[in-house]
Amino acid sequence: VDETPGFEVGAADYLGLPIRPSVVRARVRAQVELKALRERLEQLTLVDPLTGVANRARFDTALETEWRRMARAGRWLSIAVVDVDYLKRIIERQGQSAGDDRLKTIAGSLVRSARRAGDLVARFSAEEFAIILPEIEPQMMQGMLRVIMTGVVADAARADAGQRIDPVTVSIGAVSVVPGREKTIA
Repeated sequence: VDETPGFEVGAADYLGLPIRPSVVRARVRAQVELKALRERLEQLTLVDPLTGVANRARFDTALETEWRRMARAGRWLSIAVVDVDYLKRIIERQGQSAGDDRLKTIAGSLVRSARRAGDLVARFSAEEFAIILPEIEPQMMQGMLRVIMTGVVADAARADAGQRIDPVTVSIGAVSVVPGREKTIA
């Protein structure tokens, strides 16, 4: 039997006759391991390892997708960029782990604030996060920004309880737009 046609249409493995249970078990185990490795590789390429949120590459892909989707539907697309204030100063005074902890706390807070199915929080750069918020119009975005700011401050206060460290502050810039078919992201 020629296995080539099967592999050409996407088969991952091939079992010949007669079926031997030990071979089937070994091949299934190999496919399960391969799937786990593929998922881990995807995780490594799309997730920021420090904060656990999406990375810049995932953000760029999601933004393109949401832009096109909102353009087709004629719906609002809002984007916020959250800059962590004074991160370098925190690292200089308290060390890299304090800076990393600050970023993790803020990332967690942003994820809790942007929790709808289409929302995406991403680590945009060393000191910035970006949030994609489909179907959030300008007035809703103002309320969302208040939720984000309140959440960041509250989570930071809990994380820093009893410690004498610099307060957490972030600066946020946001835009809401209805993408037109003639408009592009760039």
